[in-house]
Amino acid sequence: MVSPKSDTEVACPVAGSEWFQGDGSPLRDSDHLGVLSPRSEATFIQNAQAASSQFGLKEITMFSGVVLLINNITGPGVPQLPCMFAESGWLAPVVCLVMVWGMTTVSASMYTEAMSYMPGNGQFNQRYEYSTIVRYYFGQGWYVASQIGLNGALQSLNIISVIQSAQVMDNAISAIFGKTCGLNMTPYELHWQDFNSVSHSIPGSSDVFSCIDTSSLDAGNGWGCHIVLSIGFMLTAAMAIPCGAWNLDDNMVIQRVAFTLTVACWIVWFMAIVTAGEQPHQSLPAVNKGPNGTIAGVMGNILFNFGFVTTVPSWINEKKDGVPVNKSLWSATTLCILIYLVIGIPGAYVFADVLQYPTSNSCLWQESDGSFNCPNDLLQLFTDDTLAPWHSSSAATFLLKTSVYLFPIVAEVTIIPAFLNVINQQLP
Repeated sequence: MVSPKSDTEVACPVAGSEWFQGDGSPLRDSDHLGVLSPRSEATFIQNAQAASSQFGLKEITMFSGVVLLINNITGPGVPQLPCMFAESGWLAPVVCLVMVWGMTTVSASMYTEAMSYMPGNGQFNQRYEYSTIVRYYFGQGWYVASQIGLNGALQSLNIISVIQSAQVMDNAISAIFGKTCGLNMTPYELHWQDFNSVSHSIPGSSDVFSCIDTSSLDAGNGWGCHIVLSIGFMLTAAMAIPCGAWNLDDNMVIQRVAFTLTVACWIVWFMAIVTAGEQPHQSLPAVNKGPNGTIAGVMGNILFNFGFVTTVPSWINEKKDGVPVNKSLWSATTLCILIYLVIGIPGAYVFADVLQYPTSNSCLWQESDGSFNCPNDLLQLFTDDTLAPWHSSSAATFLLKTSVYLFPIVAEVTIIPAFLNVINQQLP
C-alpha cells in the first residue's frame, strides 16, 4: 500500500481546509502554509531538516521496529484480557479483535502513505511527525486539535502505566520486605465494616508517613482514596525519567530486552493457565447470557490497546532505509492478535468463575459468596495464594510471582520513555 514516491511529488490538498479560499480555489502563494504554496513547501522541508538534526538517526531495524510496535500495542492490556472474555463470551472479542486488527493496520499503512507525499519525503528521507502531517493536509486548526488529542492520549497511557507499575512495584516490595512506605499527601481516616456492621479504622490512612503491606489488603487499604508518594512510585520514576531523555533509536536496546522478558512472562502465564490442574466450573460460552454478562466493555478495551498509529511516524523517521513498512506493520499487529487470543481465551476458560468482570465489577463466585474479592486481572490472581495455580510448589510459585512483579516493569515502564520521546518530537 505504501509505494515509493519521487521527492517532487506533492499531495492534493483537502477541500474545506484553510488552504482554500471561500470560493473553493486554492491559496497558491499566501502567508498561510498550504500544500500548493511554494513558500509552504520550502518551509516544511526546512523544518523537517532542522528536526532531523535534533533527534535520532535512521538506525531502527525491522526487528526493532516490530518490537517497538508490539510493546506499544500490548502494554498493560494483556493481563485484563481474560476478564473481558469471561464477561462477554469469546465471540464478541474475537470478532472485534479481527475487525480492529484490520482497520488499525490499514489506517497506519495509509497514514505512512500520506507521510510519503509530504514535501521531499518520497523515500522517507525527511522528518515529519504526526501533528506536522495533520498541519500540512488540514491546516493550523486541525494541527492544534491533533496536538491536544495526541498529547492527551499519550499522557493518559503514561499515567495508566505509571500507576499500574507503581502499584505492582509496591506489592513486590511488600512481598519481599513485608511492607512498603510512602508519604500520604491527603491524610484522613478511612473505615471498613465487618459482617456485624461494626466500623473499624484502617491503619495508616490518617498518617502523613506510613508503611503498609499492599500485597495483603484484607483489612482495608490505608492508601485507598489518597494521593500517596510511595517507594514504588519513586522507583518507577527513577527508571522511566532518565530514559525519556534519549532519542527513539537509543531506546531500542531497552525495547528489545523488555520484549524478550515480556515474552518470557507470557510463556509462564500460559503454562500456569493450561496446567492449573482443576476442571473449570463452567465452559467459556460464545456469548455470556448470565445476569452480569455483557459486551459493553469489549470495543473500548480493544481500541485502547490498538491506538498505536500515533507513534508510527516517529518510528518511520528513525527506521533504516529499506525496512519494509507494510511488512513491519502487519507482522507486529498479527503477532499481537495471536498473543491476545493465546492469553485471553484460555485464561477466561480456566478462571471465568473468579475473574472480575470489567463492567459490573463482580464475578460468578461472588454471587454465592458476597465476601469474595474478585481479582481484577491475571496479575492479582497469580499473586493470590488461594487462587493461583502451582501453589503446591514453592519454586513454581516463586517463578509465577516473579513474572507478575516483573511484567509492569518490562511491559509498561519501558514504553513510557518511548511515549515521552514521541511527545517531545511533536513540540514546535
